[in-house]
Amino acid sequence: MLKGQARAVAVGLRLMDLALLALAFPIAYAVRDGFLSTSLPGLYPIARYWPTVVLSLLIWLGTASISRVYDVYRTRSITSEVL
Repeated sequence: MLKGQARAVAVGLRLMDLALLALAFPIAYAVRDGFLSTSLPGLYPIARYWPTVVLSLLIWLGTASISRVYDVYRTRSITSEVL
């Protein structure tokens, strides 16, 4: 039962990280387009950036897996966790 819960929490954390990363992009785009549009050159339409967002999500999953971000932290030292 505990393993199932731990697995569910790990999947939930991955999904939350991906959702927040995907949400950060349109927010950053809106801020850049709304507040900085007078001092910087114009942006492409937001639809043109979505392939980059998808690529960044895939890179995040790969990088997090390689660096073991979602492993059980109770078995790691505090130094390892901080690094």
